[in-house]
Amino acid sequence: MFKAEALEFPWVAELPKRERSRIGKAWDNWREVSGLMKEKGNLLPVMVAACLLDVSKQRVHQLIEAGKLEAVRVAGHPLITESSLEALCITERKSGRPFALPETLKESIKRARRVRTEK
Repeated sequence: MFKAEALEFPWVAELPKRERSRIGKAWDNWREVSGLMKEKGNLLPVMVAACLLDVSKQRVHQLIEAGKLEAVRVAGHPLITESSLEALCITERKSGRPFALPETLKESIKRARRVRTEK
């Protein structure tokens, strides 16, 4: 945990215990983020990643769950790694819904009949 003496900030020692604890938590979070940034590169909040990808925040969360974006949690908030965002941007993405192709011969025949009767 945080030690006021280790940081050599004389004003921290004068603060009440609660304030020192808050500063300690903030300092621990910063060290965690700093270590993650050295290991994985820059970290972006979900909102920034959504703006860069031109998608919604919900879509970014879906991409995280699908494993297409790598996210790390800091203080309960997901942060997207720069490398995974770059990798997703490089891949060619298709817009719109995927075609629902028939999976069986029976389905294919049904669709063909439906198209023939519509004309």
